[in-house]
Parts: sequence; structure tokens; C-alpha cells
Amino acid sequence: MAVNIGKKDVIWSYLGYFFNLCTNIILMPFILRAVEGNELGLWYTFLSVGTLVNLLDFGFSPTLVRNVTYAWCGAKEIKKEGASDLQGNEPNYALFFNVLQACKYVSMLIAGIALICMLTVGSAYIGYVAREIPFRVYATAWLFFSAAVFLNIFYNYWTTSLKGIGAVKQSQIAVIISKIVQIVISLFGLYSGYGIIALAVAYLLSEFIMRFIAKRFLFHYENIAEQRKKYVAKIQLNELRSLLLKIWYNAKKTGLVSLGAFVITQGNTMICSAFIGLEATASYGICLQLITVVRGVSQIFFDANQPKMINTKVSGNIEKSKKELSLAMVIYWGVFILVITVLATIGIPLVHLIRSNTPLPLFMVLFMGSYLFLEGTHGLFASYITFSNEVPYVKSSIVSAFFILVGQLFVAIFTDWGIYALMAVQAVVQLCYNNWHWPMIVLKELHMNLWEMIYLGISELLRHVKNILNAKLSAK
Repeated sequence: MAVNIGKKDVIWSYLGYFFNLCTNIILMPFILRAVEGNELGLWYTFLSVGTLVNLLDFGFSPTLVRNVTYAWCGAKEIKKEGASDLQGNEPNYALFFNVLQACKYVSMLIAGIALICMLTVGSAYIGYVAREIPFRVYATAWLFFSAAVFLNIFYNYWTTSLKGIGAVKQSQIAVIISKIVQIVISLFGLYSGYGIIALAVAYLLSEFIMRFIAKRFLFHYENIAEQRKKYVAKIQLNELRSLLLKIWYNAKKTGLVSLGAFVITQGNTMICSAFIGLEATASYGICLQLITVVRGVSQIFFDANQPKMINTKVSGNIEKSKKELSLAMVIYWGVFILVITVLATIGIPLVHLIRSNTPLPLFMVLFMGSYLFLEGTHGLFASYITFSNEVPYVKSSIVSAFFILVGQLFVAIFTDWGIYALMAVQAVVQLCYNNWHWPMIVLKELHMNLWEMIYLGISELLRHVKNILNAKLSAK
């Protein structure tokens, strides 16, 4: 069955990603007024540790999306490397439920390991960086936050499965409702004076809501509920084991890349909080959060159309792949530049206007925005490579992460150059290889250069806009 992503799916994706990425941005004015610098820096440290622990899913989330899409599009089997041929116009329900069941069990295991890590090693680290904050405050918040991360890892396969079958609208509705719940509870808790404890509790409750809604949507999509009765009872343990080994082959590679990405994007937060201080971490954390939102909003169109692009690439339609990827990249580049400009010209003055306890420097925003723009670009090109169930960039990610980590630790321990030097290390190392190599590989595969991609992408964008306008005129 072909995966169809319509205009409504894209619109819902923007709404869903807005709430998913902007929840903390929506809360930021209230957090900045209600939470002091040290406690705010601790909250961003929580988020960084949580991001690290989430990497324990070791690549299963993106791998799950690909393999669910393969099964939904009629693939006969899941291969260790490379995508199997698509057969027929109907989903391979037996394979679909095997993939879903396998990832349920592995998610449960990984979530348990993550919780143990957070309550042991994570607790020791948090206790060290929060030594100037009352124990009752940070310990209570950390317990709730750890439980929320556990549920985030365990329940994540429900929303990723929805995306894999093209039910983008439904997956984003689940996100929106859960994030609205998180925002409301956070505001109530902040207003009541519970600080980061309220933020952690709200995050925990939102995960329960996410799982409940996403599960209902999945089994009410198409005729999945009826098919489930036929196939789930027939799943054999030896089949699950064989499938897990195949999925693990590339999932472990994606997990290593994710670990490298954490070191590259989030390592600064943990190094800064340990060696430079929570006040500096607060400014850096706010900036990183804002730029992460910019990057996330910019790649919404790419993410929403990912199942369709996987289907197109696996089907071998190169000309259509060129158009789809070019359009997605042009939208990413255009939206990123536009939103970062708005942030620099309007967002920063707003932060000053609300009398924030934590400053947001313009230079930090522009500098971070520049190198994360390049990282986002090569990240999307690398994602396109994985659509064929191949992950060739593991070594480069690990090597880059190693040099960034060593460089940042050297700067933090042996110099007093501050946070900007840590950021510069990240930018320089990425420029040496990843920023240009993976885009070059994809462009060679598609037999086009960057300017041809930009031209084709703009042409496709104008064609889509023209079709939308003509449709509206015809409706009148």
C-alpha cells in the first residue's frame, strides 16, 4: 500500500511539531519569571541528561519508522541491510505486527535500563551539579523526571508506528493533546510555586496521555484493528528473535550516531554545568532550546513526508526522489533562515522585555544558529541515505564526537575562554568533514549539484503553491 501524505498531514505536522518543540518555549516566559538562575540551569541539565538516556533506545525509533513503512508498503521481509522489494498493493500485516511486537518488548527492556541509569549514575551527577540547591527540591524533581523519561522511551513506538504507516495527522493530534496537558499542568504548578518539580510532573503526565491516544489511533486506522485479531495471536518467539536481530543490525549503528549527536549538540550543556557554572549553562540552555526549535520547525516538512520519500526511494523512482528531496531541503533552508532572523530581531528583545533572570546574547544566537544550520543540513542528507536501510556514516559521527568532546573538555579544564570556545570547537570539527561530505554523497547519487537542487526545489515549491491557489479559485 502506498503511503500518501496530503496537505492536511503537513498542516497537522506543523501544529504537532509546534507543540512538541515549542512547549518549553511557550512556558519560557513563565519559567524565566518563576525559576531562578541556578534552578533553571539545573532544569536544562535535566533535559540534557534525559536526552542522553533517551539514546538508550539505540536507534530503534528511526529504524522502526523505516521498517513499519516497508511492511505497510508490502515488503515481503525485513533485511539486515538494504530494503526488500515491495510486492502488491496491500500491507504485509504479518510483518507489520511482528515489527510492532518486537519493538514493544525491546522498548520495555531499554526503558528499564534507562531508569536504572538515571537513578544511579544520573542521580550522582545531578547531586553534584545541584549541590547549592536544596536536596528536597532537586531530588523530588529528578525522581518525577526519571519516571517521565522511562515512559517516553517505553511508549515512543506508538507514535513512530503511526508515522510509519502515513497516519501523520493522528500521530500529531496525540502529540498536541499531550503537550497541551503538559503546558496547563506546568503553568498551574509554576503559579503555585513548585518550580522545576511542577515541570517534571507535567512532563510525566503528558506521557500517559500520549500513549493512550496514540494507541487508540493506531488500532482505529484503516482496518488494523480487524487485522490485529488475525495476526497477533500467531506471532512466534523465534520469528520475533529473527526480526529483532535484523532490525538491530542497523539500529545499533543509528544508536551510535545518536550518541555522537548528543555529544555534539548537548555535551556543551553538561560540560558547562560541571566546569563553568549553572548561570552560564542557563543562557546556553535557553539559546540551544530556541535554536533546536528553529531547526525542528524547519525540518517539519521533511519529517512529515519521510514515509512517502522512503517509499519513493525504495521503489527506485529517481526523478521523483529528486523532486521530493529538493523541495524538502529548500523548505528547510528557507524556513530556518527566516525563523532565525525573526528570533534575532524580535525574540531577543521579547526576552529582555519580560525581565528575564537569564540573559540571551545576540552573538550566541547567531553563532549557534550558523553551525546548527549546517548540522541540520547534513543530518537531513544523512537521513535520506538511511531510507535504503543503510547507515554508512557511523565512523565519521563517532570520530567527530570524540574530537569535539576532547576539545571541549580541554577548553573547559585548562582555559578560561568560556562557553563560546566550547561552541567553536563543535563548529570547527563539523566543518572538517560531516558538513560537506554527506550532502556531496547524496548529490552524486542523484546526479545533480547543489544549485540544481535549489532550483528544482524552488520550482517544485512554486508549483505546489500554484496548485493550491488554483484549487482555491476553482472552489469559489
